[in-house]
Amino acid sequence: MDIQSEHADGSRALPRISLTPEEAAASTGFSVRRTLKITESEWAAFCKDFDDTMAKFNVPEAEHKELFAIVESTKGDIVSGP
Repeated sequence: MDIQSEHADGSRALPRISLTPEEAAASTGFSVRRTLKITESEWAAFCKDFDDTMAKFNVPEAEHKELFAIVESTKGDIVSGP
């Protein structure tokens, strides 16, 4: 079965499939939390890198806060230990 689709210009591409983390975990039987084992200190380091990156690219404060709120909302699904 050919799952690729052909575009009008003749190029071919695989279809995009978007799953939420919950859908992916349900379909595969594993969770990101269990397999990645991200700790609080690793999360803190990631958050610092995130902040540094926002500063490097001069992201305005309002957008920085909005993006960080989105990232922070995933912490409970990612961090598994101290």
